[in-house]
Amino acid sequence: PITNKLFAVPPAVRRPRREGGVFAKPSAEDEAAHVAKQTVPPDHGGAHTAVTSPGAYGAPRVGGAVVPAPPAPLAALLAGALLVPEEGETFGVAPTGELLVRSDAPVMLRYAPLVALRGELRLEPLPRAEGTEPGEGHLGGDDAVMRWEGPLYALFEPRAGSRYSILDLAGATLYLRMAVLFGFGEGVRYEAATLRLGEEPVDLVKLEGEGPAVLQLPSPLHALPVSGDTPLMVQPSRVVGWSGRLFPSPRKGTAPYGATAPRLAFRGEGAVLVGAPGDSK
Repeated sequence: PITNKLFAVPPAVRRPRREGGVFAKPSAEDEAAHVAKQTVPPDHGGAHTAVTSPGAYGAPRVGGAVVPAPPAPLAALLAGALLVPEEGETFGVAPTGELLVRSDAPVMLRYAPLVALRGELRLEPLPRAEGTEPGEGHLGGDDAVMRWEGPLYALFEPRAGSRYSILDLAGATLYLRMAVLFGFGEGVRYEAATLRLGEEPVDLVKLEGEGPAVLQLPSPLHALPVSGDTPLMVQPSRVVGWSGRLFPSPRKGTAPYGATAPRLAFRGEGAVLVGAPGDSK
């Protein structure tokens, strides 16, 4: 006889039992016990081995696993996966690390591998200082910052070992190592300079105005506040930039900790941006 509960004959079509060669109608007790077996799921340590209907015992199960829900409609999937910057923003960073650019106006960016582009590719290098001739050098040197004409919709890959970070200047002034600058919006003014922070001169760029700046770094930045009469001492190699009215000056250590004290002092009011080792290279 069939004993597997998956294939048990339901009560409505179950054959009567045979006793002494004569088919007899099942007793009321047998019928009640059989119905109970059909309506109560078997207990196997909490896991159902039988397929149950959705209405009987909750979600349908097969071999103890919940049957997956039907796939989402394509329109809903596309709407949730669209890559667009926040309303009114020029730049955005995708969850997978790419830089998304959407602008009707020109934007200033270095060149990086393009994942996608909508619009014409029209670009030219920026001069080292606003209002100067290109023959006097380009902003960023050989890896120049370009003026990309709008309208532009583009997706840029991050450079190897780095990530994009977006800062909104909001009228503030930001000094950055040229090496970490990737670009900025049209409303940002710039000026390039060379300053000695440690033993070697460093190429810097001053950004100010209204708009975003885009950085490329291997790791997130830390901001260290500076205020009052006590200077902030920092290792020059870890300085990515600073904001506010700060005055950096290299100095020699003095006793008793002259051999180990950081050699770059910042005075004034503002914040120093510090990166991980190697971020400023």
